[in-house]
Amino acid sequence: MNPLKQWAKDHGWSYQAIANETRQSKASVTQKMNGKVWWQEPDLAWFRAHGLTSDFVIESTRKESEVLS
Repeated sequence: MNPLKQWAKDHGWSYQAIANETRQSKASVTQKMNGKVWWQEPDLAWFRAHGLTSDFVIESTRKESEVLS
């Protein structure tokens, strides 16, 4: 499990809850969490507001996409 997925699990954030908070679909959040789609600045700002750095978010999902390919 990538570190971002672990963070979400540890803090009780479902993909649907993140999607609701960031005003996007659960499918979009899932694709981003799996490294299939790049995070956008508003997404990174949301994570920053919850204590995560942009580097952490991007690196966590970049590594996930490398594992899947």
